[in-house]
Amino acid sequence: MLNTIIFSKDRACQLEALLRSWKERVRGVGNLGRTHIIWKASTPEFEQGYQKLIGLYPCSKQFNFIKEESFSEQVCGLLETCNRSTDLVMFLVDDIIFKEPWWLDQELETLLLEDKDLFCLSLRLSQHINYCYPTSSFVKLPEDYTLIGNEDLYGSLAKFSWKHGEGDWGYPMSLDGHVFRASFIIP
Repeated sequence: MLNTIIFSKDRACQLEALLRSWKERVRGVGNLGRTHIIWKASTPEFEQGYQKLIGLYPCSKQFNFIKEESFSEQVCGLLETCNRSTDLVMFLVDDIIFKEPWWLDQELETLLLEDKDLFCLSLRLSQHINYCYPTSSFVKLPEDYTLIGNEDLYGSLAKFSWKHGEGDWGYPMSLDGHVFRASFIIP
């Protein structure tokens, strides 16, 4: 089961684009759980935006909107509902959209759960990433970058050591589209 937690603050319009892209492009084979959205508004105007957005998804079985009150307790509470041995956890932020189809099938889920050498699955990294915006520098693919899995199905799914990666290649704990084993992330 893939458990998704989205974080949003003062960006209801961007969040709406993410949720729309999620509905249009993300698929799973019976293994997509609910998507939890922890949102916060700093002004009444931003709160109004979120209320309009929530109104677009009334009684949604797919999206669970949670107004932020006690951030760490709410996140930990959601994580504690995960099954440590069989679940995966993905984090997203509100300024992401899925521009291409993405799916979590049984083969990929099994790969992530059983290969203990895999730290996470990154939806933001691929072999064309050669520039790191936070450091304003060009970066190289990690030397041990190796394609794995069904290339026809997953494209450039690869395995590499992030410990020696440059820029984005050395930063595995990003919240923008990383899938982790629940057994790793919960503690």
